[in-house]
Amino acid sequence: MLPVILLLIALGQASPPPPPLAVGCSVVGDQDARVFELRRAPDPRGNDWVLLMKSRKAGSAPVILPLPDARPELSRTHVTLSYETLNGGRHIEWRVTPAGASLDVHVNFELEVNIEADLDPRVELMNTEGALTRLTCEIAPS
Repeated sequence: MLPVILLLIALGQASPPPPPLAVGCSVVGDQDARVFELRRAPDPRGNDWVLLMKSRKAGSAPVILPLPDARPELSRTHVTLSYETLNGGRHIEWRVTPAGASLDVHVNFELEVNIEADLDPRVELMNTEGALTRLTCEIAPS
């Protein structure tokens, strides 16, 4: 059965399961229905993370932004991620606490594609244009 699944994935008829969720936040009252998720990337070293965004503008495929060397702080009740690349092309500030949450994302595709040639050009859809604070969040059990 496994070879059939791998063949279907290779042919584009099935997609691999998403990496494990760490935290997900929906933007309350958002016309674009944005949902941001921090997930552990399927890296054998176990230290890489990705930011995913689902939205109406993104269509059926989520936008995926790799976060090499990210070091989020995670607990059952708190998530903190402060991430920025050296060239300033990826900047993320994400805080989730029982008292509330905030998320600020800025991605510049033109700066980052020079470093990561296969970067999805839709990453700029993730830009929040300042901190979002009307969020409903769920932290996945670890």
